Amino acid sequence: MKTKMKNIVILICILFLCMIQINAQDEEIQTLFGNKTLKITGFGGPFMNFTVLNNDFAYMIGGGGGILINDFMIGGYGIGLANTLLFENTNEEISFGHGGFWIGYQIMPKRIMHSVIQVQLGWGSLNSK
Repeated sequence: MKTKMKNIVILICILFLCMIQINAQDEEIQTLFGNKTLKITGFGGPFMNFTVLNNDFAYMIGGGGGILINDFMIGGYGIGLANTLLFENTNEEISFGHGGFWIGYQIMPKRIMHSVIQVQLGWGSLNSK
């Protein structure tokens, strides 16, 4: 008898939860700078670059990230040499890295395929060990 009553109570609770509706008010968002919607998101991840340094194959690894404010992107990055390179005719290892600011703009971001214009502005160093 108790299990039958328990099953009925659970069934009533499930039916009650299915009948509840949540209605959001359809009001326009108000902002200080007009009624344009401001969308802020973020991103981040690793970098892996391949290049030629001192006529040798160079593998660079690092990372970067930032925020997207509507279609505009601003952030930072840092990357450094991961493999061992030697100066020509010496046993000195090359050490190389750079980092700085990363800015960009998305063109027509609501399309499946869209373009992004971006620039990395920074500083770096090339040293021997």
